Amino acid sequence: MPLLPPHSDNVHTTFVATSITWERVNLHITIEERPIDEDDRRAPGSRPSGTDDILIIDPLEGFIPPEGLPVHVGNCEKPTDDPAPSDHQTSFALWRPNENAHALEWTQLDDHRWMISLNVTNFENRKQVVNGTWRFAVRCCSAWQNVILDLSLTDDLDDKSRVFLHAGNNRAYTVAFSLAETTPDLIMRTYYFTGGRKKSDNPLVWATRAIRRTWKKTKRSALIAAYEASLAAHPHRNNTILFASEARPSLQGNLRAIRDRMLERGLDHRFTFLYSFRTEAMSDKKSALKLAWLMGQAGTIIIDDYFVLLDSFPVDGNHTIIQAWHAGSGFKDVGYSRFGKSGSPNLHNAHRHYSYAICGAEALRDTYAEVFGIERAAVIPTGLPRIDAFLNPKHSARARKEFASQFPLAANKRVILFAPTFRGRGMSDAYYDWNSFDFQALYDVLGTESVFLIRQHHFVIDPAPIPEELSDRIIDASSFADTNDLLHSVDVMITDYSSIMYEYSLLHRPMIFFAPDLDMYSATRGMHRDYRGTAPGQVVTDFDTLLEVLSRPTLDVGKTEEFITHNFDHADTHNSDRFIDWLLLGRLPLTISAAPGEQTPIVR
Repeated sequence: MPLLPPHSDNVHTTFVATSITWERVNLHITIEERPIDEDDRRAPGSRPSGTDDILIIDPLEGFIPPEGLPVHVGNCEKPTDDPAPSDHQTSFALWRPNENAHALEWTQLDDHRWMISLNVTNFENRKQVVNGTWRFAVRCCSAWQNVILDLSLTDDLDDKSRVFLHAGNNRAYTVAFSLAETTPDLIMRTYYFTGGRKKSDNPLVWATRAIRRTWKKTKRSALIAAYEASLAAHPHRNNTILFASEARPSLQGNLRAIRDRMLERGLDHRFTFLYSFRTEAMSDKKSALKLAWLMGQAGTIIIDDYFVLLDSFPVDGNHTIIQAWHAGSGFKDVGYSRFGKSGSPNLHNAHRHYSYAICGAEALRDTYAEVFGIERAAVIPTGLPRIDAFLNPKHSARARKEFASQFPLAANKRVILFAPTFRGRGMSDAYYDWNSFDFQALYDVLGTESVFLIRQHHFVIDPAPIPEELSDRIIDASSFADTNDLLHSVDVMITDYSSIMYEYSLLHRPMIFFAPDLDMYSATRGMHRDYRGTAPGQVVTDFDTLLEVLSRPTLDVGKTEEFITHNFDHADTHNSDRFIDWLLLGRLPLTISAAPGEQTPIVR
């Protein structure tokens, strides 16, 4: 079957791509090692007439191995009774002629199969796989050869290709597969296309767009000027920390936990603290200029949510930027996990500028790296700082006392909290659809022994439509100051896709996941993990079943322990200390794993 060029007379095996699959922006290719029979090792022209499926293994002309890996393009001498190379002899790379090949991550599936993986949006240096025509190569012993395609997959290559539309459908990143022109080498072509908005025939529309573009450039120029002037005025800014959010009106959550712990440790004598908290409704030119100036003052910027100005200013190299993301790793796709979907980020946006991001567990580092489009080594499992107060007995006692004072109707009753996430694209159009709720039926099921609190996402402005005559059992809890403090008084929590499940799981109390729009939400938003399989509680998709579950005398908490193990390396009250010591005081452990099973120093 195979027809080998003369230089490859000693090749005993070939490597064949047998499947191509996608997991969001992650490409996975299964590669199988197949032996070459001696009877097939004939020179060109020596095959019997009428033989089909002739296979040519092409030499790697112009191949330059990945840095740090030895290479010998040519023969692969191996004993015929041991066709599989040992682990240390096997490497995979993505390459194109006359430049260094790029090493690929791989997982060995069995003695003769491997799966190579790459994130096409975050391949190297926080950038996508750049424009070009690429081949996949494998090092067998000391020799490299191209990966070829199982020809039974030829007709599926178009289906395996992807077009990632973004920027309002004005840009596209494409990944297309094919065969080489004269060989069965697997080819991957990646290209980034930019299209312009069609010019309007209406002069008024055209003029309005031009004015908006000019005004936008003028505002951006003014902000950059203020930022750069502040940088010049504050050359010694290493010990100045800016706590900032563009989604919250005040110091809250992880940022407050970090700041408060620094005050407790007396670190305000070493560091100067600056603050900027705005929401879209609070944003104006004056506050934007102030923020630009504050950013220029700070050596370290700690944020908790998307921060658009990072993509407007030349921040790289001027600051340590730490994303103290408010959520645990939820079910829903966010950030670059949504690339190519409606509401997708651009290939280059604010997330790419983080020096570090934090997460709750080693097992979540890959997830956060994908979401933010940064390398795994920059995601540090300090734990979530806001957990410290949540698990502090004195703090929880104060929270329960405050709850009892504010909600006397809940005294000596079972407290059920409904805390859903928002629907919509973001802060500007956030809402919750109450059409599935039957408030009267809920009221009847609650009886006199339960109350039902509703706490909407802070993006949602409109209050829950609770009928006034039912408000003695169904209560709007939006007036309570802190959502986490509210949880201490809750006996059963109902949510959908909200990150509130993370804190509540640590209380080892029952949860119900009410998701009437699960199919639609999963299809449009995307799910990072299997919802039904990983939710730490019962999943219900209709209101009648929700009422039936609430009527049960007891609810199962069996899945909670597994959830905690996966999401919390540190279920303790020292998360803020780890953040401060590791990321602010420079005491980051030198052996935080940079890849699964691999101990690699973090470069500070």
